[in-house]
Order: sequence, then C-alpha cells, then structure tokens
Amino acid sequence: MVRIVAGLFLVAHGLIHLSYVTPKPKDAAASYPFVPEERWFAHALGLSPSAARAIAGTLAIVCVLLYAVAGIALLADAGIWEGAAVAGSAISLVLMLLFFHPWLLLGIAIDVAIIGSVLSWHVPAALFED
Repeated sequence: MVRIVAGLFLVAHGLIHLSYVTPKPKDAAASYPFVPEERWFAHALGLSPSAARAIAGTLAIVCVLLYAVAGIALLADAGIWEGAAVAGSAISLVLMLLFFHPWLLLGIAIDVAIIGSVLSWHVPAALFED
C-alpha cells in the first residue's frame, strides 16, 4: 500500500511542475508563483519573458518526466525509481530556486525530503512490500 501511495505521490508532485508551462489563470492572484518572467533570475540576467518561460518550461518538463519515471518505476518495483526521484528532485530544486517565490517553500521542502529519504535515510525496501 505504501508503494502505491508513494509512487502516485511522485507522479503527482511531478505533474504540479506543469504549472510553469501553462498560461497564468485570468483570475489568479497577483502573487501567482508560476510566472518565470517575473522572478529574480529573469530580472538579474535581463531575460526576455519568452526566454525565462523557455528555461523554466524546459526544466519543468524534464522534472515531470523524471518524476513520472520514478513513480511508475516504484509502482512496478523497478530499481531505477530512486535515481529518477533524486534527479527529478534536483531539477525541481534548481527550477524553484532560479524562479523562486515564497509559495514554493513547500515544494522545496518536499524535494529536500525526497533526496534525503533516498540518499541519507534510505527508505527500507520492506516498507514497500505488500
């Protein structure tokens, strides 16, 4: 059961990153976090809005794919899930730090927890046995 929940969580966490490639909702608050052209990185480098969106979008798509691989591999009991989860979290951290917004602190904490649980704490395999 834990394997299913964890696998689905990895996929869902990855899918949230698609917010970087979707248009800002018309009714979104002024502080909507997924607008890369309005973040410090874009301003510091003088990036055009399209360049900022392209960078963020590329990182987001890679992140989504890695988390999808991690989640599906975990559900399938394939050993590659750990590497994909760590890589997805690392890309996610880069994305959220470059295009930082305070609303993203929970996402940053999740990524740090995923990396920590896989690398340091090493999640026991017995936890995922049915």
